[in-house]
Amino acid sequence: MRNDEISRKVKSDNTILAFGEKLCTKRGHDEKQHNYIRQKLREVGRLLKDMRSCPGNVEKSLENFMYSDAFKFITQSCKNVAGFDGNTNTYATPSLALKIGTTLQKCLKILISKGIETNNQDLQTRAEELSKLFEINWTEDVSSNALRTLHEAKQNSQKELLPLANDVKVMSEYLRHEAETHANTLQESASDCEKRQAWHKLSEICLCLIETIRRCVKNDSRRIFKKQIDK
Repeated sequence: MRNDEISRKVKSDNTILAFGEKLCTKRGHDEKQHNYIRQKLREVGRLLKDMRSCPGNVEKSLENFMYSDAFKFITQSCKNVAGFDGNTNTYATPSLALKIGTTLQKCLKILISKGIETNNQDLQTRAEELSKLFEINWTEDVSSNALRTLHEAKQNSQKELLPLANDVKVMSEYLRHEAETHANTLQESASDCEKRQAWHKLSEICLCLIETIRRCVKNDSRRIFKKQIDK
């Protein structure tokens, strides 16, 4: 892990180190997983940095933030780190919001375990209460919009480009010319081989025409549907 502010926060926090230790126990034997481990630690390190940016929180550890009444504060920090836009309810980095949520719940399990092992009832209770809030509210407060952002980004990347009218015209004229040429071949006294080739070409032309019509109709339908929604 490179030596910067995030890594220093990670190395100085006992809960994050305990989380890293568990990751190393599970994945550390595989060198290919080392980058994944560093990435997970930096994710929660970035969250801790944001939470510490508020006055009075500079010296707090991750454990110090693990109270049920700090749930809203934690979700807001997660949104800050993941680039949440309150106007559109979308994230600049939606996957990060989802990953942080998963990591925090694992950290809470670490604290619950620590509370039981050290007979620290207060730590165990507040970690359990915060964990319940995560189960009840995290999806609605964070995950739902993060998943929607990911879904919309995927949909946008898969949208078909609308062909230009001139391109459609050129394509149609070319296909019509080719269709007439091969249709004439079938009507002439051509050899069987030439006729088979003509049939093959005509079938390809038909498929091209069908696909051209399908795309045009599909895009027209989208525009009509959008106009109806916008009314």
